[in-house]
Amino acid sequence: MSNDPKTVAADIAREFREHPAHWTQDYICKDADGEDWMDPTNPDAVCWCLRGAIDKRVIHGAGPIYLAFDRALGHQIASEAEHETLHFVEWNDKPGRTVAEVIELCERVANTPALEQTHAQT
Repeated sequence: MSNDPKTVAADIAREFREHPAHWTQDYICKDADGEDWMDPTNPDAVCWCLRGAIDKRVIHGAGPIYLAFDRALGHQIASEAEHETLHFVEWNDKPGRTVAEVIELCERVANTPALEQTHAQT
């Protein structure tokens, strides 16, 4: 899978839209028995939080994708080096959050011009 935020976000939106039960909260991923796993590439995993969905697609170098999601939430972060907190993880796990809201965020990232993803918004 590409390390391009737009491509990854569009793929996650498509998966969660077609299979809403593939999304979860509070765990990177879970198997069919509800057992939580830390490895999003675990072949027994059946659902993923937003970070798990990113990490199962991008094994190394996901920093720019994390940054794009946090910027889409309105966080003004100048660079990956200054990106210490993954705000989208907390956002995903907020009680009451819905898969529809997660899909909407993914679509926002997928449709954000590349310039806005690589530079802090002012």
